[in-house]
Amino acid sequence: MAEPAAAPAAAITAEPAAEPAAANNRRAKRKTTALPAMITFQNMRVTVPCTVADMSGTGAQIAFTASTIAQFGDLDHLPQKFTLVLKADRMQVACEVKWRREGKIGVRFLGPPKPVETTRR
Repeated sequence: MAEPAAAPAAAITAEPAAEPAAANNRRAKRKTTALPAMITFQNMRVTVPCTVADMSGTGAQIAFTASTIAQFGDLDHLPQKFTLVLKADRMQVACEVKWRREGKIGVRFLGPPKPVETTRR
């Protein structure tokens, strides 16, 4: 079954994301996605695989597999602020956690997306 089209990374802005219970009060419409991504922190020394379950121009809902949670531990161990890397778009965006529950977190984007920085060897 085909997934609905994803929100383009270029549409990301720095508006706050809403909690799922407040879905009708969101500032920006969310689109269901299944984008492979990773959370990075500590200058990319720590990476955690995830999936962007839905996204708007202001934030996203990020899901984690049971095996990722078992390997990394409770989602409470994730920092409050981190970088979300969208693998397919090769874009990254700074995020702040707004809520955490049942293998998912909700984040708001803290700024516009940027191309993923690559290092030359």
